[in-house]
Amino acid sequence: MSEGELERCHLVSVDYESLPDAIRAEVDAVLEDGRYESDALLFDDAVDPERSFLVVDDAPYDPRVDADGGTATLELEPVDVVRLPEPAVISVSNGAERDHDVRVELTADDGETVVDETVSLEPGETCELEATDAFGSYELTARALTGHEATDEFGFRIGDSHFDGVVAVSDDGLSATQSVADTLPCPWDVRYG
Repeated sequence: MSEGELERCHLVSVDYESLPDAIRAEVDAVLEDGRYESDALLFDDAVDPERSFLVVDDAPYDPRVDADGGTATLELEPVDVVRLPEPAVISVSNGAERDHDVRVELTADDGETVVDETVSLEPGETCELEATDAFGSYELTARALTGHEATDEFGFRIGDSHFDGVVAVSDDGLSATQSVADTLPCPWDVRYG
C-alpha cells in the first residue's frame, strides 16, 4: 500500500482495528517505542491528525505528526476522552404563542452536570446553548417552567454521528431530540472493504 492509494478519513474517532495492516504496523511501533519516524508515513495520509483521535482497545490517543524535511514522526498522546472539534450545541426554540422560561440540563453518565441553564424566550425566539465536545452518553432534560410546565427527557449522545440537540416548546408541550447523521466508515476500513 502506498501514499497514493489512501483516502483520508475525516471521522473524529478512528478505531485501530479499522486501519489497514501497514498503518497498524506504524501505530504498533509508536505504542512500543513512543514514536515512529518515516520518509513515507502512511498514517498522515489516511487519518487527519488535526481532527481525529485514534482508539486502541478502548483507550483514546491524540495523534501528533511532525514533518521535518523529508521525514515525518508520529507520536500518540493518551487522552481521557475523544472530543469533537467544536462543542455540540442545544438549540432551544419557542414555537408557542406566549413567552416561556425553559430549563435545560445535560448530565453525563457519571452524574456530572454539563449544562444547567434557564432561558427566557419570546414567541418565535431561538437560542443556542453550548453543550460539550466530549464523546459519551448524556441525559438531556428540558422543562417548561411556565404555561403547561411540560418535561421531556432524552438519551443524548456525542459521537461521530450524534451531535447537536433541539429543545422545542409549543402550545401543546415540549420535546427534546438530537441530530443524527449516517456516518460512512473510513474508505480504507478493513472491516467493510
